[in-house]
Amino acid sequence: MAGAAAAPQRVAAPQRGRPSGRAVLKFGVCSLRAPQRLARRGGGAGGAGATDASADSQSATSLPILDAAAARGDPGVFLFRHFAVRHAAGAHKVGTDAMLLGAWAAPSAAERRILDVGAGTGVLALMAAQRAASGSSVDAVEADAAAAAQAAANFAAAPFRDVSLTAHAARFQEFAVAAPGGRYDLLLSNPPFFMGGTHSSGAPAAAARHAGEHSLPSADLAVGAAALLAPGGRLCVVLPAGAEAAAFCGAAATAGLAVARRCAVRTRADDAAPKRCLLELRAAPPGGAAPAAAAAEEEERLAVQVARGGADSGGGGGGGQPAYTAEYLALTAPFHHPDYVRRWSAGGGRGGQ
Repeated sequence: MAGAAAAPQRVAAPQRGRPSGRAVLKFGVCSLRAPQRLARRGGGAGGAGATDASADSQSATSLPILDAAAARGDPGVFLFRHFAVRHAAGAHKVGTDAMLLGAWAAPSAAERRILDVGAGTGVLALMAAQRAASGSSVDAVEADAAAAAQAAANFAAAPFRDVSLTAHAARFQEFAVAAPGGRYDLLLSNPPFFMGGTHSSGAPAAAARHAGEHSLPSADLAVGAAALLAPGGRLCVVLPAGAEAAAFCGAAATAGLAVARRCAVRTRADDAAPKRCLLELRAAPPGGAAPAAAAAEEEERLAVQVARGGADSGGGGGGGQPAYTAEYLALTAPFHHPDYVRRWSAGGGRGGQ
């Protein structure tokens, strides 16, 4: 169990004209579960590439209100194709890193127990819920109570009734000790960056970006993930390319996780070096054999924006904004709200993720 000192803080999800999350206690930490009251999705078992007909219908009725807020330049909401994320309470807003990881690490039909680690306001959990099989459960653990409460509110407003969404207000280290081992098929994390040293600022944004003693060091993430994953389960993360990614791979190998897939991400197609690394690591399969490591030559490559001065690949940047590449638009097509892509195609608005 996670510590028996003071009773966990009970956090109420804010009221926004939707069913709110309700505080429940799990594993000795405060959890916020979104009630399941919205229309069911179609598409049967779901999984990667599943069609969300009911989600389309739900979005058609709910998004015009949110679009109006976005049109006023509201920085506190980010619209996706089938859901919206309010992220004012999070230290970091919805960005390209989360969009990339959530689109790249689609749950399979067999991966029904999913955990978003360092969830912020729940974007990766919601992306996973959109493509998860019917009957799946998606948990989100977040150390900041205000962000966890906003995640619960986002879960309550999402149209994924056939997937259970629960936000846990707790440090991952405590959650990993308290939760039963081998519980999850898939873990997703956009973890703190700059894991090696110390940071001077106590601000939430600095803490979220810098894993120090009171945050989430790479070894803690790796060890906790190894304990929580079922045999053969996956951990998918996004990290700065280079030393940070290499250090995490070393910590993961020590914990018994092997890199099975990786993708080098460049901001622009003509950049000399990648800026981000998407990693998929696997726990040992049933029987205890060590998971096989991926060969270096199997590394995937992806560019988010077209080369400087390159031909428009469909993003239509306009106003000095670079265009998205066709490969990025294809990868993220299940999630980007159509209005967002249209703004890029028309050359108007701003593409800020």
